[in-house]
Amino acid sequence: MPHIRRASRSRAALQCAAVLLLTGCADRAEPADVGIVSTWPAVNYGLARAERVSPPGASRIAAYAAIALYEGWAAFSDSLRTFVGQLNGLTSLPKPEPKRR
Repeated sequence: MPHIRRASRSRAALQCAAVLLLTGCADRAEPADVGIVSTWPAVNYGLARAERVSPPGASRIAAYAAIALYEGWAAFSDSLRTFVGQLNGLTSLPKPEPKRR
């Protein structure tokens, strides 16, 4: 039974991260800072070390963070394909308003 609760919490955490990425967008487009792609994993690693997360837990957190980063980027890209329907439990994500960045 704890496995089921852990899976639903993990799915909820991923969806929450994606929602935060999509809803935190401003009306005007800012230049994309590609440095976040290298900074985000370093911050997650530091968090896992500080919280003394087990290796399986740390890898799961890193995977969810990477997927959330990708999905946030893919929401505004014409060339990136979303993971919705490709990953277990990821059935839908909120979509940004058309022509709003």
